[in-house]
Amino acid sequence: MEDLDHTKLRELFRSIRKEKKLKQRDLEEKGISATTVSNFEHGRKNVSMDKIYRLFEKIGVNKQDLPLLLREEKQRERDALTLLKLDLKAIETEMDCGDYKKAMQAVKILQLPTDHPYTAVTEYLKGKYYYKGQNWQKAHLHFLRAIQMVDDYPEIQATNIKAASYYELARIAYRLNKLDNTVQCVENGLEAFDSSGERKFLIYSLLLSKAIYLEKLDRDNEAMKILDEMWPHLNEIDTEIQLNMYDLQAKLYNKHQMYDKAIRYASEGIDIARREKKYDRCFELWTTLGTSYNHLGEYQMAMKCFQTASSLEGKIQRKFLSATNHYQLGLLYFEEGDIDRAEETLRKALKISKEENDVLNLCESHLGLAKCKRKQNMTSEAIQHYEQALQIAEQHSFRTQQRDIALELTKFYEHKNSKEHFKYMTIFYQNSLLLNGGDPKMTTKLQPLTTERIFEADPPDI
Repeated sequence: MEDLDHTKLRELFRSIRKEKKLKQRDLEEKGISATTVSNFEHGRKNVSMDKIYRLFEKIGVNKQDLPLLLREEKQRERDALTLLKLDLKAIETEMDCGDYKKAMQAVKILQLPTDHPYTAVTEYLKGKYYYKGQNWQKAHLHFLRAIQMVDDYPEIQATNIKAASYYELARIAYRLNKLDNTVQCVENGLEAFDSSGERKFLIYSLLLSKAIYLEKLDRDNEAMKILDEMWPHLNEIDTEIQLNMYDLQAKLYNKHQMYDKAIRYASEGIDIARREKKYDRCFELWTTLGTSYNHLGEYQMAMKCFQTASSLEGKIQRKFLSATNHYQLGLLYFEEGDIDRAEETLRKALKISKEENDVLNLCESHLGLAKCKRKQNMTSEAIQHYEQALQIAEQHSFRTQQRDIALELTKFYEHKNSKEHFKYMTIFYQNSLLLNGGDPKMTTKLQPLTTERIFEADPPDI
């Protein structure tokens, strides 16, 4: 008789015994105790094949029938696994198409045992559910469980659920303003990614998100390098990620005062977003385009861009995007000399940033309001906004903002308060060194106050 898989034999025996409602002790006879039956079913000790055949006879199965029964059982398992995968794909589709509660209920109905390998997928889906509800703590927990289960069951490595979970953990860190954690999570995801497995699109999501996080950490050259590697593969990349690429590329060019190139990329992205009715990305790209024109002093063009973005505000899902638009519009009003309107608009940006926990835009909005107060000769109010912005920048390691704010406060306190002047001069000098890798000559290469490190949309859903 052909060699039989003992693990499958045990599973088949236990299944038939329970189906016939027989207890282990019901199968006892001379030479076979209930302990023998238990040892066989759980694989704790070797049980001879003669005893195994005898146990099958006692539940009505001849040993000649075992190979066929095992093949049939394997086919049933394959069919059940195929159906389970289809169920999970259907649930994720339902979830991504907006019906999160119904999808979560379907996950619960599956009732997979905790030791089933594909429980890793259900943990991942639970994480997505809680991410959607901005319950970061629970989402984080379920993504970690999914990662652990893939480690425990390497046969599901090809699902790329581990890589996807690391991608989501990075997005959580991003939304919690823990920028230092984001890059490491993405690198873990890239390391876990199986290029021959499922979710092949995930590689581009991981690369794009890494570029976004690097830009936020002022590691612009590294971010640019990733985009350079991605552009030749544009035809392989889905629309949402493409639009993120156009926007990030334009933002990087804005940061480096290459405004004509920024305008080209933002405009190309707008055309795609408009045709695909991607409202969030369309809103974001119009805001980026307006920023480019604003820097060029083309205020009428900039105003048109910001107003076009504002007209889409009711259709966007990521409400924190509107904070950026209000912030940039506020700066434009300031440049045009309409200080009252600038202040009103910047306060809207401040309010949205607080509600959405967008600390970078919150910091920038305080800086914009400080400029307004200085223009109105309201020095004490301006200092309050500078100090609030500096506190946020220090809490979240925004080095560029710390340096620039400290410089402004250093100028103010010069010849007025030597203690405060020295404090802010020290902050300015320390951050200048850090930003230039310890080179004191950094102080001759300052960028203007309020950089382009504006909080854009988080990396796309996957």
